[in-house]
Amino acid sequence: MASIALAMKPKWMELILEGRKTVECRRVMPKHLKVGDVVYLYCRGKLHGEVRVRDVEILDGSDDWQMDSIIDTFAEDACLSEDELRDYWEGAKHPGIIILKDAKRFDKALEWYGPVVQNFQYMTPVPR
Repeated sequence: MASIALAMKPKWMELILEGRKTVECRRVMPKHLKVGDVVYLYCRGKLHGEVRVRDVEILDGSDDWQMDSIIDTFAEDACLSEDELRDYWEGAKHPGIIILKDAKRFDKALEWYGPVVQNFQYMTPVPR
C-alpha cells in the first residue's frame, strides 16, 4: 500500500477537506497509486489532512474520445469547468484523475521534513 504527499494549492486542498472536491486531476500521475492508498495533502511545507483513493484513472493523453468522456464525467466533481480541465490537460502526456473519499483534516498540520514536494512524493514511513 502506497502513501504519497500530494502537493496542491490551498484553494484545492480546502475544497477536498470540505468534501466538495472529490476528484483530483493531475498532468502527471503517480505510477504506483492504487485503490485504498492514502494521499496526504501537502501545502506550504506541511501535511494538512488525508484522503483515501477510491479509484484511479490514468490516461494516455492521445485518445480524444477518452479525454472528452473523462472531462464530461468528472470536471464538476473536480470543481472545474470542462474548458478549464481541457486547458489544464493540454499537452500532458499521462494525465489522470484520482477519485477521493473519506477526507480528514488533521487537528494540527504536520511539519514536513522531506524534500520540497513539487507534484507528489512517495512516503515512508507514514506520518502520524
